[in-house]
Amino acid sequence: FGSRGRMLDFKPVGGSFEANPPFCEELNETMVNHMEDLLAASNEPLSFIVFTPEWRDPTPGSLSKMETSRFKRCQFLIDQYEHDYRHGFQHICPDNDLLIKSAHGTQVIFLQNEPGLKKWTPTEEKVNKLKEIYKTSRKQSQADDTNSSSSSAL
Repeated sequence: FGSRGRMLDFKPVGGSFEANPPFCEELNETMVNHMEDLLAASNEPLSFIVFTPEWRDPTPGSLSKMETSRFKRCQFLIDQYEHDYRHGFQHICPDNDLLIKSAHGTQVIFLQNEPGLKKWTPTEEKVNKLKEIYKTSRKQSQADDTNSSSSSAL
């Protein structure tokens, strides 16, 4: 979103892509429909890994649609407060404010066509590595906070 232009104008035939869409339900439902159309139309390996909030009261239509999609190959939750997001104003905020603890969990959902699944199978080992990266990032963030506090006290 933004880095390659409008999502709905993005029409890859193959490749593996990450999506962390804006928190706008109408846009997200349209995004899921678009991804499913692309996955259904392509004979080339095609994969989307979607990062979306763990909202359940009520569950957004886009999340329900991904969870029941014939293209869903893997899904896991990164718990709230166990990961950070980079601040949207990163270009103007102080370095120590760059990371923001996520106040909600994040669902990670792999949508893939059959050739995409064969090429980029989300094995247990790969998924565990991704989860570990989030934990490592969190630990690094905490260490940076501690170091900042220590150096501030000097």
